[in-house]
Amino acid sequence: EIVVPPLRERREDIPLLARHFLDEHARRLDRPAPSLESAAWSVLERHDWPGNVRELETLLLRASLQAAPGNIVRAADIEALLVPSARAPERESLLGTDLDSLRADLERRYITELFLETGGDQKAMMKRLGVGRTKLYEWLRALGLDIRELRGRLRG
Repeated sequence: EIVVPPLRERREDIPLLARHFLDEHARRLDRPAPSLESAAWSVLERHDWPGNVRELETLLLRASLQAAPGNIVRAADIEALLVPSARAPERESLLGTDLDSLRADLERRYITELFLETGGDQKAMMKRLGVGRTKLYEWLRALGLDIRELRGRLRG
């Protein structure tokens, strides 16, 4: 049995884990990893991480999805993702769900919202995501999203 202390007890691991997750999400999203400003690092190191390493990974995935490719994630961006009232209900509903399913669900929701926000403008989506047409369509297919169905939501 290996006992690993919670993240709040090993804050010195946060920068290493955060860089790893940012790089891993960038690789999966096929785009450059965003940078974190120094104040954002401070926010990460001060947080208690009740959700432990998984909470850190999920937060950095959300930050990566919201950041334009290669942009800097600010402390305010991280703080907005850590708002307790928004976090608590999400944490309860995520229990018992595997991380890959959570990632796919978050990506699916993000792409759907982006589609609706851009009015279905695929060029705008590609620019915002920092990907080309082929990658966008691969991503949509992998997430089980259908352009025709998304267009129907725009009309309805």
